Amino acid sequence: MPVAAPAASPAAEATASNAAGLGRIRPGLSDPDKQAARTQAAALRETKAAARRDAAAASAARTVYAVVTRPSPQREVARAGLTVMHRAIGRLPPPVPEHGELMQSQGNWQAVWWPFASLADAERARLVLAGKGLKVEVVEF
Repeated sequence: MPVAAPAASPAAEATASNAAGLGRIRPGLSDPDKQAARTQAAALRETKAAARRDAAAASAARTVYAVVTRPSPQREVARAGLTVMHRAIGRLPPPVPEHGELMQSQGNWQAVWWPFASLADAERARLVLAGKGLKVEVVEF
């Protein structure tokens, strides 16, 4: 009748691994080194958290404006508006927004051009586009 071998304890297995020449994987740190590492890790976590809070506050405080055409059920009409917006770039002082696209909302299409950093810049663009025959409105977001 076979007899089951007694289960080895984790400490006994670790000792057997060290005796076999495998060594320890975890580095041994003294208590002062452990405390210094914990302190440094806490400081780094707080620094990252503070940076995230500052970035969120800056983006929340920053208002951006866009120029938007009137809604149209036809995509081609909105695309024509976007073409007029791209042609108006030369008539605006820098910085000129570089992002323009067609957006669909509730079955209608609109050309959207943004970001304008100030309401004055967006209004200037609205007036230039109105001079080219394109009726747009300024949207704050």
